[in-house]
Amino acid sequence: ILNYVFVLRIRRPPRSTQSRSSAASDVYKRQEYMGYISQKGWEEIIQSCRKDKASNECTGKVNYVLQEAASLNRYFLNDYCYQGTVSCVNDFAISKMMNDPKVRKAFHIPDGLKEYQICNYIKYDEQFEREGALFIYPHLIQNKLKILIMSSNLDGAVPITVTMYWIEALKKLKILKNTRQYRPFKINGKMSGYIENFGNFVSVNVIGTGHMIPEWKPEVSYGLLMNYLYGTPLELSLIHI
Repeated sequence: ILNYVFVLRIRRPPRSTQSRSSAASDVYKRQEYMGYISQKGWEEIIQSCRKDKASNECTGKVNYVLQEAASLNRYFLNDYCYQGTVSCVNDFAISKMMNDPKVRKAFHIPDGLKEYQICNYIKYDEQFEREGALFIYPHLIQNKLKILIMSSNLDGAVPITVTMYWIEALKKLKILKNTRQYRPFKINGKMSGYIENFGNFVSVNVIGTGHMIPEWKPEVSYGLLMNYLYGTPLELSLIHI
C-alpha cells in the first residue's frame, strides 16, 4: 500500500509567486535581502507594483530588476552560470546519459518520444496556471499520506519563503496544523537546515544549496530520506556516509 509521497522540488508555486509581473513575490524579495539586486530596484518594484501587479509600470520595473540579476544562476544563486545551458544549469552530463539509446531502452522510453531536455515547457491548464500545485495537497493530506517537502535557501527561482507562503495558505484553510515548530537539524554533525512538522506533512529547508537539492547536497538528501524512511527523527544526525 502506498503511504509515502516524496515531493522533491517538483512542485509549481501559485501564479502569484511565479509571474514576471508579481514584483512583490518573494523570488525578488529573497534576492534583495541577500544583496543580489539593488535596494533602489527593490524599492521601485514595491512602489510601482503595490497598486497593480499587472500594470506596464510594474512589469517594466520587474524587467529592470531581472536585467540586474541576469548573470545569476537563479537555480543556485552562489553557483556558476554555465553558458550554453538552460537557465545556467550544467545539464551536459545528465542530457548525454538520458539520451543514450541504452539508457532510453532501460527506462522503456518509446522511440517516438523526443530527446531528453532538462526543461520541457508544458502548457498547463487554467487551474494549474492560477493555483500551481496548491490544490493537490488537501487531497493528499486528507488521505493521510506521508509527505516530505524539501526546499532550499539559495534557490532564486522558487525560494523557501515561497514554500512557506503556500504552507501558510493551507494552515489558514485548516488543512495543516503545526505539530512541531521550526527547528534546526544536522547531518553527520553538521548544521544542515531547518524542519517543521504538520503531522504527516514535513517541510525541510536545506541551507547552502539551490533548486536541485539531491544533486548539490547528496549527503543531506540521503540522510534526510533514510531517516524519514526508517522513522528516525529527521533532526537526529544518525546517518554516516
